[in-house]
Amino acid sequence: MVKFLIKRGANVNTQSAVNKLTPLHCAAVRKNNKEIIEILIKKGANVNALDESKNTPLHSASAEGHNSCQKVIKTLITKEANVNAKNKDGWTPLHVAASYFSSERIIEILIAKGANVNAVDEDKRTPLHIAASSFKEENIKVLIKKGNAAPFLQDKDDKTPLDYSSDAYDYIMQLLKEKAIKKGFIYSSSTAVLGAITMAIAITNEIATVNATSITAAVIIITIVAVAIGSAAYISSNPNTKVNGTKQPLELLSFNKL
Repeated sequence: MVKFLIKRGANVNTQSAVNKLTPLHCAAVRKNNKEIIEILIKKGANVNALDESKNTPLHSASAEGHNSCQKVIKTLITKEANVNAKNKDGWTPLHVAASYFSSERIIEILIAKGANVNAVDEDKRTPLHIAASSFKEENIKVLIKKGNAAPFLQDKDDKTPLDYSSDAYDYIMQLLKEKAIKKGFIYSSSTAVLGAITMAIAITNEIATVNATSITAAVIIITIVAVAIGSAAYISSNPNTKVNGTKQPLELLSFNKL
């Protein structure tokens, strides 16, 4: 039917009277429309056309398709859809996907194809802010583990993703701890290394700007010194590896201001 209408002169870039949707916007919200999308684009449809809210077809697919729309998402990106296009609210397709349950595969695809995981909207919120605001666990996990999303960026109200709820705080902190262990920053809760991390954060105070370079350098230097002078001497100079008596080094990160 689509081919027939195009042969009869249908405009593939026509826009609806309401919302200014193009045929490609409409096709993008259905999981089985991969072939229709390919036909429309081949016949000249603008893959980055904007509707009334400045959403592209990729925004539409990210909003309506959930994980079932993976093929549509991949097709649009293959045909040069802009993965970092922003709508009138400053949302990228990644912001949109992060706001829906069962969208973790869509999020993975967008990240793999170059989506800016720390893009900010008009309220300075990242996709991680969006996922955390309604505690979408799987989306949060993918953004942090696959995209290295920055958990300490503040929105216009000075909120980080950890500030939306106790559930979000606990879950994100757990993911960060797991990530630290995997990367080798923590070795069997070694006092020296934990102390080094704590000291490095206190000395550099740059985690809030998501600049890990100076912290990493400080951790290396302090750890070397700690090992060199021995655990006993190190513990003596820094007897408490907890922060504020109860908070562990990674938990300290959440209290740093941008």
